[in-house]
Amino acid sequence: MKNLKIACLIILIIFFGSIGYADVVKWMPANQLTLAWNGVTTTGDGSSFPEGLSIEYEVVMAETDKTNPVVLWTGPETRATITLSEFGRFIFGVNTLLIDNGERVAESDFAWSDDPAVVEGDTFGALYYKPPAKVTGFHRKIMLKE
Repeated sequence: MKNLKIACLIILIIFFGSIGYADVVKWMPANQLTLAWNGVTTTGDGSSFPEGLSIEYEVVMAETDKTNPVVLWTGPETRATITLSEFGRFIFGVNTLLIDNGERVAESDFAWSDDPAVVEGDTFGALYYKPPAKVTGFHRKIMLKE
């Protein structure tokens, strides 16, 4: 009986351990998507910003390992439309920039689209594939029956 319990535990560990990253993120084929987020109105500790400072956001795209993120958009709006042009599987990040007299003086950590702690609903990423080229040399062959 003890061996059966241990075997069941091992099977459960193997099963749940095999549920990987790709099973958590909802991958959507897309060449364009609109990202939106809630605006930031306080500092990380919840206090108000001093007068004269402003907030902007930076949207980046990265492969699933989050190395070498590419900046796609920066601005004060809480919505950005992104057009993909490279083959791949991408996740997206947004960070908050504190601006003083046009200069970036502080920034938050990134909120990533694969992080369930910051995403409303399913975590997500985008798959982009360029369509293949159209065939050329399209013609007919005439075959005569004998």
